[in-house]
Amino acid sequence: LGLIEEKSRMVTVVSIVLISVIATLSATSGVARGIKLLSTFNTWVCLGILAYFLLVSDANYLIASSITALGDYLTDGVSMTLWTAR
Repeated sequence: LGLIEEKSRMVTVVSIVLISVIATLSATSGVARGIKLLSTFNTWVCLGILAYFLLVSDANYLIASSITALGDYLTDGVSMTLWTAR
């Protein structure tokens, strides 16, 4: 993403520690509760990223191309899934 100029050991170590802490908290809080917390957090992060891109970039283009891609998928998805090279 260009936020960090070069890969450093400190960034790697901090990333591993952070991911390990999150995984440990999720596992120790129980499967149902831990997975629910991770899922809720992931949903909010995704919504935040979506809102960021809609606000920063050309929203009309993003929405139009998303609708076009969905239509293409619905139209050609089955035939492309069942295609073989024979």
